[in-house]
Amino acid sequence: MTDKNKATQQGGQSTNIKHTDCNRNNHKAATTKPATQLERVLLALLYEQSLNCQEAEKFPVKARHLNSVISELAHYHGLEIHREREKAPGYHGESCYLIRYSVYPHQQAKARQLIDQWRAKRNATQIAWLSLRATSLEKLLRTA
Repeated sequence: MTDKNKATQQGGQSTNIKHTDCNRNNHKAATTKPATQLERVLLALLYEQSLNCQEAEKFPVKARHLNSVISELAHYHGLEIHREREKAPGYHGESCYLIRYSVYPHQQAKARQLIDQWRAKRNATQIAWLSLRATSLEKLLRTA
């Protein structure tokens, strides 16, 4: 084998080793993905018992289009979500009407199961549902 071929072959092997090491490092980073918007909204609904779009836009939920997220939870994940119209303060003190969303009591077990599946998929710690309110919502959403 010529010196040029040996150098090429050695370079290829060292590149493969580096690539393997890189994959190991990326695997750790992949396990700490943040909660999806669906998970944040559904967990907030269970934690707070109800939510409107003004509340959902604030930290830690940070859901900009709550109506679309609720629609996805209902249509793609089969959750029945209760909707109730409410009057709220709006721009320059004018009142406006918002929709307050909540999970029906008979759907809460299904909602908890969905959150558990999503958290398992991203390798986040599971939630102790019996003591849900013992931990802040911010910490629950931050926990990976």
